[in-house]
Amino acid sequence: MRRISEGLSPLKITVIYVFIASMWIVISDRLLALSVTDPERLASIEWVMESVFILITGALLYLLISRYEAAMRRSREALEESEERYRQMVENSPNPIFSVDAEGSIVMWNRACEKVFGLGREEALGMKYTELLTPEEVEQVRAMVDRVFREKRAFRDVDITYLSRDGSQRTMLSRLYPLLDGHGRVRACVFANTDVTERRRAEEELKRAYRKLKKTNEELRTLDEMKANIIANVSHELRTPITIAKGAIELAMDEQDQEKRRDLLNMAMNALLRQNFIVEDLLQAARLERGELRMEEVNLGELVERVAEEFRPVLIKHGLRMSLKVGDDLLATADPEQVEHVLRNLINNAIKFNREGGSITIEAERKDGEVEVCVSDTGIGIPEEELDRIFDRFYQIDASPTRRYGGTGLGLAIVKEIVEAHGGRVTVTSKVGEGSRFCFTLPAA
Repeated sequence: MRRISEGLSPLKITVIYVFIASMWIVISDRLLALSVTDPERLASIEWVMESVFILITGALLYLLISRYEAAMRRSREALEESEERYRQMVENSPNPIFSVDAEGSIVMWNRACEKVFGLGREEALGMKYTELLTPEEVEQVRAMVDRVFREKRAFRDVDITYLSRDGSQRTMLSRLYPLLDGHGRVRACVFANTDVTERRRAEEELKRAYRKLKKTNEELRTLDEMKANIIANVSHELRTPITIAKGAIELAMDEQDQEKRRDLLNMAMNALLRQNFIVEDLLQAARLERGELRMEEVNLGELVERVAEEFRPVLIKHGLRMSLKVGDDLLATADPEQVEHVLRNLINNAIKFNREGGSITIEAERKDGEVEVCVSDTGIGIPEEELDRIFDRFYQIDASPTRRYGGTGLGLAIVKEIVEAHGGRVTVTSKVGEGSRFCFTLPAA
């Protein structure tokens, strides 16, 4: 009977039971009505038939219950077997996997988690998963977990940064998915993680290297453009004074008028002085590259007065005024030749970019263990957006071939490099149309 019942579903057993019971009632009533007329005998037969019906009903109910229990047992065994397989798979996974309940408490923690996070199973179980997250991650991850429980939604390939016991951070590529019970309700939210810390570091290094390479490439392209401009500018700046001097000297040789001859010779001299400035800039740039500094105690007050005096003839020619404000005790440890070059560059620029009838002021004073020298002019000024670039090598505000002012663009770059090589600093303030003020400091002796 049991073997027969095992092949029948509960629905089939119920149908058979209803059919047999119905047939039994119909047949028994007909037979009794036809064959039995004695009431007592009829009552006895009905009792026997009811007893048989009860026995048949009990047998069928037994079969139904047995079948149901067998099915439930098989389902339970299959579920337990499936859960055991899942547990073993999770436990032996090389990736850190844990799960949390609706309260956010950790309820499952595999061996890989113990290794990665430095927390044993007993320590981890019951703690809040948010304790594993960096503060920046908490709100985002909490929102995802809430949706897992509320919507049974899964999240794939989410980068989450976790904290290990030693305080180090590990980046995981995480999948969050719901774990359902037998009634389809979300029992837990599973975090299946892959440690991608080294991969992300390598990717970041690659990005940094790419950005650096891109920047270097742009700098090289800029350098190529600068190189072309430098060659053109330097060639032009060196050739122009020679051409002017040659032409003036040739004219002077044939000129009988003494005053005109003197003017032509002055023109030649000024052209050669201009070329000397350019050559001096190039030589100073080479010296700085080699790191040549001859340090000694220098009286900057005397140096400022001596260099300023060199420019008196040029100032008279351009109709400019110069005033000096030099303080006392202006001793500094410096390379006097280099400092003279700095001062000549600044005064030369103050003359070149000044207006007709303008003025130049040179101040030198001792401040907080330093000697500060400032050169101010009343010239054209510098646009604010150009102030950060004027100290770049070969940079010129007007770099066009038709520019009004000559030069190689090395002067201020060399000024800055010389001053910084002495441990000082260079500053500039300027306003277009009103003039500029350049200051440099040197450590006092």
